[in-house]
Amino acid sequence: MKKIAYTFMIIATVLMSKNINAQDKIFLKSGDKIEAKITEVNIDNIKYKNFSNLNGPVFTIPKKDINKVVYENGESDIFKEEGFRRNRINADVLAFTYNGAFSASYERLNESGKFGYEIPINVHMTEGEFYGLTTGLNLKYYVSGSAKGFYVGPTLALGVFDYFYDYGDYDWGYEYAFSVIPGAKLGYQLQINNLFGINLGGTVGYVIPIESKYQGDIAYSINLGLSFSLRKK
Repeated sequence: MKKIAYTFMIIATVLMSKNINAQDKIFLKSGDKIEAKITEVNIDNIKYKNFSNLNGPVFTIPKKDINKVVYENGESDIFKEEGFRRNRINADVLAFTYNGAFSASYERLNESGKFGYEIPINVHMTEGEFYGLTTGLNLKYYVSGSAKGFYVGPTLALGVFDYFYDYGDYDWGYEYAFSVIPGAKLGYQLQINNLFGINLGGTVGYVIPIESKYQGDIAYSINLGLSFSLRKK
């Protein structure tokens, strides 16, 4: 009898072990694990049933939320979303400005793509005429992360501006003066692929001459540009 009991226990243990190993495991990027029976694997998502309720509903989870899947046979799939490149060159091709600028810039992004800092070279124009040359720093906050979509942030530019003066009695001319422009930037980054994007942005600020007789003036621009992501090192 004891032999029969032991044999029965061994068989039950083996069957239970096989039953436990027959489940699929879904490991999420959040750190959670789902014990499941996967029913369908699609391009963008995976469909599954909870292993504890195989007669229950079918759930759908996006692949972008999944780190790894281990199937019941021991095989596994690792899901990696192609990341953005953290170094980017931006260059305007069109700009509508009043004391604003055509810009070319280098942008560096953090690991999540939520924040970026941008170092521009700005050529300022007024009514189609050259007005000034500046550089500075733009800080960008990408609302949805991944270095794309809507962004907003402060800007600061400094450089020289060519001011026109007219005192009457034929006394007129131009004079360069060092100035700073504090302001803000708002825009949208449409990322076509991992290398190329299109940027639509607007900037508004105030030109403040330093140690000059000239008064300050508002500056704004609406810019359309191209973005080129550099290869990761």
